[in-house]
Amino acid sequence: MTADDNSTTKGTKQESGHIEEDPSKGFSRRRFLCSAAALTAASIVGCKEEKSARADKWVKKNPSAGEPPAIGEKEIRSPQPLLAQGSKKGKKSKSSKKTSRRGHVWRAQNSKAWDNKKQPAQKPIEKMLDNLMKELTGKSKPADAWATLFKSTDIVALKPNTLGRDWISPSPALLETIIAKLGLIGITADRILTWDRSHFSSTKLYKTLKKGPIQVKLQDDWGFEANQRNLTTAGKVRLTKAITKATAVINIPVCKDHGTAGVTGALKNMSHGSIKNPWNHHSNGCNPSIPEIYDLSHIKDKVRLVITDGFRLVYDGGPSGMRSRRYNIAHSSLYASTDPVAMDRVLWHEIDRVRKNKGKQPLMKRGSKSSGRPIHVLHADNIGLGESTYSSIKYKKV
Repeated sequence: MTADDNSTTKGTKQESGHIEEDPSKGFSRRRFLCSAAALTAASIVGCKEEKSARADKWVKKNPSAGEPPAIGEKEIRSPQPLLAQGSKKGKKSKSSKKTSRRGHVWRAQNSKAWDNKKQPAQKPIEKMLDNLMKELTGKSKPADAWATLFKSTDIVALKPNTLGRDWISPSPALLETIIAKLGLIGITADRILTWDRSHFSSTKLYKTLKKGPIQVKLQDDWGFEANQRNLTTAGKVRLTKAITKATAVINIPVCKDHGTAGVTGALKNMSHGSIKNPWNHHSNGCNPSIPEIYDLSHIKDKVRLVITDGFRLVYDGGPSGMRSRRYNIAHSSLYASTDPVAMDRVLWHEIDRVRKNKGKQPLMKRGSKSSGRPIHVLHADNIGLGESTYSSIKYKKV
């Protein structure tokens, strides 16, 4: 199934598909120095003459674990002081301590979940989501499953990824189902809010949600906190007031590649979708910006659930769905996890699987050593945000 060719993206800000850069900003000395330091770290990736030997050795040691890790994963992980300068090596984040399901990802798939308008339909979505939530929490009833993660007094923020506009954004039916499930445990519509950046306003999702009872605003309309927050090594950011207002967040990314970050999933949806200046955080493959922004307490401690809309998958040409139409395929899946790093590692795996079938290089072998490869996923593991070793992830289809 191909993307809906009738979707429109007129009137939106042009993007390159590889980097969201503010044209009014120059390449600062600070960013140059950060990029140079990170490039030194990334230069260890993928020594060509050792690839085959490493892969064979890994398969012998892990006969039941499936495919070997992507080329370069071990090298990036190896000299951690170089990769994660200034990071909290070995320290587990508060969110990982609270999460009993670190390294768990569940997937529901239904190739018949589409309606006659080539959109995911509500009833199949509800069944898929119920199954995922019951598996994730171990509860037999949907209401009990949601009550495990949320309480009636929560103010819940929903964060979709709509950069791809209607070519690849979360389904309106999925958001409406999530809102209904929160209602089962007493979270009223006035305690549910959502936001995304300016591209949100041009989507079917925005127009659908604006007709409903929850609070729907663009990020700029929510405004930003007055004071900047210092990241460990990647500069400063100001968070949207939408996330500072919320007590809990449901992260709703999509499944696509990114020309700079390699993968744009759970981590990047929150990091670059929650700050005022995302264009300042794309150097060195968005690393360490993505992990360091996600590591802020307002994000890592508030995101209680990740639900990935995988009904479509972009395996090349991302992040803009419009500019990657020929690489946009039906995937007919929903994913759920409480571990954003494991989620992104699974999405990375699925994108690589499709890329292989289409005759394209794995994500870790394309682009340059500091751009187009998902090194931020490995760094996020290094600072304790979740599990990035694919063979250690419990990935289950329900």
